[in-house]
Amino acid sequence: MLLIDRAADIHKQEDGCSHWPKSAMKMNLFLSIIMVFVVHCSIAASVVVAVTNITVDQQALLTLKAHITDDPNNPLLSNWSSNTFFCNWIGVTCDVRETVTALNISHFDLRGTIPSQLGTLSTLQTLNLSNNQLSGTIPSSIFNISSLQILDLSNNQLSGSFPSIIFNMTSLQTIRLGKNSLSGELPGNVFDNLPNLKFLHLSGNMFEGRIPSTISKCKELQLLNFRTNSFTGEIPREIGNLTKLQEINLGYNNLQGVTCGARHRRVTALELSDTGLTGTGPPEMGNLSFLGWLSFHNNNFHSSLPEEFWNLGRLKYIRFGKNKFVGAIPSSLCYLSKLEILDLYKNMLQGHIPETIGNLPKLKRLYLDENRLSGSIPSTIFNISSLQVIDVSDNQLSGSIPSAIYNMSSLQTIDFSTNNLSGPLPSNMFSHLPSVQELYLSCNQLFGPFPSNLFLCNKLILLSVVLIIEHITDFHRWNFTEDRRSCEFEGIKLTSKQPNRAYSYRDWELDPVEDA
Repeated sequence: MLLIDRAADIHKQEDGCSHWPKSAMKMNLFLSIIMVFVVHCSIAASVVVAVTNITVDQQALLTLKAHITDDPNNPLLSNWSSNTFFCNWIGVTCDVRETVTALNISHFDLRGTIPSQLGTLSTLQTLNLSNNQLSGTIPSSIFNISSLQILDLSNNQLSGSFPSIIFNMTSLQTIRLGKNSLSGELPGNVFDNLPNLKFLHLSGNMFEGRIPSTISKCKELQLLNFRTNSFTGEIPREIGNLTKLQEINLGYNNLQGVTCGARHRRVTALELSDTGLTGTGPPEMGNLSFLGWLSFHNNNFHSSLPEEFWNLGRLKYIRFGKNKFVGAIPSSLCYLSKLEILDLYKNMLQGHIPETIGNLPKLKRLYLDENRLSGSIPSTIFNISSLQVIDVSDNQLSGSIPSAIYNMSSLQTIDFSTNNLSGPLPSNMFSHLPSVQELYLSCNQLFGPFPSNLFLCNKLILLSVVLIIEHITDFHRWNFTEDRRSCEFEGIKLTSKQPNRAYSYRDWELDPVEDA
């Protein structure tokens, strides 16, 4: 009997789950029903939210389409139709929930205005309407999109002031509003809540007033471009706290002060052209060890060229033209082994052109014109095989044209005009200048026969020989008219008038690092 009871106990333990009390089983069933109901409600709610977002997003896009008055390439009129799913429309990107995350309809030459309804695209991360002809104002509702990371409205015809609402866009990384007609002052609090902003382009507008010091709150800022506006006052010292800056472009404003130094070691481009800066060349620039572009063009600096600049071994572009720099050109510039463009024109520099310029192996353009340089043209310059433009005009240079110019296959523009160069032109001067397009020799004391091998310069389009004609023999072959003003020969424009140079070969400017 005892054995039978023990066996029964063992059976109950092995089959314990099937012997719960009935009340526990009822509770388990009730909880299961509740869980099924909750899951069902959650799915239903998700569907409702998704349908609502789809309706809102599609309506916002259709409103934008309605605001487009001219669509020459016809992408919106033909493709943006209620007959097709809006996530498949041109320029529209959706996520897995079928809500709009990116809108890119740039470069379509669209005309019209931007509707405020775009601010209802609640999951939008990228808005790119650049390179069109959109007009009107920027809707402030756009800045209510908390998910927005990239805003590009550049190169349009937008007007009005910068939205004065208090931004609270912690996700925003790029603002590009350049090349529009925006005006007025930037609100003082515009940068208060943009902690992740990396790229800020406001160039080519009509903004005025002071640059807000609150820009220092954008600790992640890498590129600052306010070029070609009407900003005034001091450059905020607080910019000195932006240690991640790589490019500063404040050129063509009316600013004062230079705020860049040891804290900005990451800066690769500094553009302060035509800003009204005065005083001496700031030696603290020598701390910018990563600097590749440096421009103080058209200011009022009146010191000697700071020696500290020549220690910046990564420099590729130096643009100091149209200032009042004095003294000699330092021979230590030879340490700039990566230098491609050296522009020192229209200053008050004196002394000889240093022979060490010939040690700049990557130099492409050399502008030393309109200074007070004397001595001869160093023959070492013509050892630079990459040289494309040399302009040493309007100085007090003397001596003969270096014979080393013979073998310069890369040279496109040569300007030796308005100096005191003398002697005959080298007989084989044009034998190895196959790329030369413009040659200025006027206003010197050159004499002797004109080299007949000029014909080998088959790309030559302009030759200036004013005031040397009377001293050049054997020039009758060019068949000048009696007044010796101009003639055409084999497609070459020959002139005995001082050319009105627009410096087309000097038209270069900062090509800023753009965000992808």
